[in-house]
Amino acid sequence: MAVRRTAAVFVLLAALVVAAGLMLVRDSSTPQNVPAVDDVRTEIAPVAESVAPVIEAAAAEPLPPAKGALAALPPDLIARRIAAGEELFTLHGEVLDAVTREPVPLFRMFCLTAESGLDEAAAPRHTVRIFGNPLGTFTFNGLERGRYNLLIRNEEYEPLSVANVEVPAAEEKITLLMSRGAWIDVTVSDFQEEGVSDLEVRLDPVSLDDPANPPQVRLRRTDDNGKAAFTCVPPGTYTLSLANSALAEQARQQFYLGPGASHAVSICVPALTSVLVSAKDAEGNALNLVQVRMWGADGRGIFRAETGTDGRARMEHVPSGEYTVKTYKPGFWRKNLKLTVIDGQEEVPLDIVLVGDPRATEAEQNPTPEQLERLKAGERPADVFGGGGG
Repeated sequence: MAVRRTAAVFVLLAALVVAAGLMLVRDSSTPQNVPAVDDVRTEIAPVAESVAPVIEAAAAEPLPPAKGALAALPPDLIARRIAAGEELFTLHGEVLDAVTREPVPLFRMFCLTAESGLDEAAAPRHTVRIFGNPLGTFTFNGLERGRYNLLIRNEEYEPLSVANVEVPAAEEKITLLMSRGAWIDVTVSDFQEEGVSDLEVRLDPVSLDDPANPPQVRLRRTDDNGKAAFTCVPPGTYTLSLANSALAEQARQQFYLGPGASHAVSICVPALTSVLVSAKDAEGNALNLVQVRMWGADGRGIFRAETGTDGRARMEHVPSGEYTVKTYKPGFWRKNLKLTVIDGQEEVPLDIVLVGDPRATEAEQNPTPEQLERLKAGERPADVFGGGGG
């Protein structure tokens, strides 16, 4: 019994020591001015209420995608409609030339419900699309079952309207044929039977079967093979000539063109004279992108050229006569020259020396590709650069 009492006393003493130590630690680590637990809850509650809206707003705002992550794809409305139980179809087809059966590579196409009629002006924007591909194909997705009107536009063909196309179509791919209407094929060549490029061909109506329906296009430029074409030409009598005033009288033809007819015109340009242009700066360096224009006695600009990286250019098929030559390069003084071409000359040299213009604007010294194209097309430098420079 004595032993048990002694053990109990030791246990009681150990417990008292531990409790005293814990009270000392709490008293030394807790500041004297710390409020009671209830007081702390009272002070924090208002702060939590003011922060709550900010936390909710942050949770509602979607997090930005992680760096390198793919952006989410836009919703597929057609897939959603199909998932919702709608029955949707696709209209697929091709547009071909009615004569050659070659694809029409570029066209604008309207797809309207039959109830909308054939008024493209009233068509919603989503019903018109521009298709461009070497196969001349088109596809309209997400169409409901019913009948549709199709309108196809291309500047080289007569407008095509197709009414009451049934969707879904009986065939997997429908074929539409566009007609060029009456057209004129032009070939311009020299005595070596080589095509002459970059010559303007002019079509002038003499009398039209329907005066209220004039041709939409009256000027074409020959391509690298000397070819040009006028399509959708209204019936009537026409004169076709070269727009170059020095060559117009030497290559002029008059003919009647009936409805839907085709007419081939061959023009042989006389060799005449070639003007060889060589442009350099004051130090003798070749100058590229020099615009050269040559006017005849009638005051019309009839020949033009642009020098290449070697500073050279060529103007061909120049008749004899007196000419005024105007030259211009961005950042340089403009220069006017006189040139005489004598009948029988094969080649005439034209040497041009241009001097830098210190008054040239920064735009003229560093022209954009668009500005260079405008200069090449014959626009005045003052219009291209807003009146700056010599």
